[in-house]
Formats: sequence, C-alpha cells, structure tokens
Amino acid sequence: TRIDELTEFLNKICSQAIFDLTSGCSSLDTVTKVVSQLENCEYTNAGIGSSLTRQGMVEMEAAVMESSNGLFGGVSCVRNVKNPVVLAKELLTSQKKVTNELIMPQYLSGDGTTQFALQHNIPLCENAILLTKSSKKNHRKFLKLFNFPSSVYT
Repeated sequence: TRIDELTEFLNKICSQAIFDLTSGCSSLDTVTKVVSQLENCEYTNAGIGSSLTRQGMVEMEAAVMESSNGLFGGVSCVRNVKNPVVLAKELLTSQKKVTNELIMPQYLSGDGTTQFALQHNIPLCENAILLTKSSKKNHRKFLKLFNFPSSVYT
C-alpha cells in the first residue's frame, strides 16, 4: 500500500541520516540530503506532488539554519526548482562569503529565487515535472470546493 511504501521510504532515509551523522557528515549537509529526498518523493507534500496554487503552479518554501553561527537561509514562492532546500542551503552558504563588504541576504522570495538559482548553477525544472496525478486531482477538488474558475489542469 501507499502507507507501507512511505513508511519504508521514511525508515530508509532516517537510517541513512543517522549513518551520515555518525560518520561525520555535517548536520547541514545531512538535513539538505534528507529534505531533498522528501522533495523528490511524490507521497509527500514537498517538491514533487506539492499542493498547487490557484493557477496550477507549484510554489515551495524551504529554510535551513546553522546553530553554531546563527546563519539562516530561507526561500519562498520558489517556482521551477526541484529542490528548494538546496537553494536555501546555497543562500546560507553564500553568506559566509563577503564581497565588497556586502553580506548576502538571508531570505529570498519569488523571482529572486529563480535569479539566485541561475547565478549559483542550481538547475531549474519545468512545473510539469513537479505535478502528480494526486496533486492535480486535489487541485481540481479545491477549485470546485471554493468555486474558483477552472484552470488548465481540470
């Protein structure tokens, strides 16, 4: 069943995270890897299979923080990036590099996330690869429930 598959998947990534952490991998790298796997799983509401906006688009958020130095990287309204957690991590990491006495922002939203992804060689993707049968079905259901006009996915 779907629940069994999800349970097996979650057990696998948790076991791998424990292994990575006990092998000396940083917590930032480990959490980025784990969340990326969640974003790549159609059974979660993150990344592939995310809930859709009224317009039928996937818009995502992600944030990471390092407690040792208080650095934070957060992104919202991210479109066309398969793994927004990678974008958030890159935003955090870029703050460690000061250029011309300027510090990089901690938070980006919307078009700024796409520009940042392009500048930092984070691949973009088409909205269509983030859609699943389930996300499109739920989208149609909620459009109807709230009396919104149909979208291209109905």
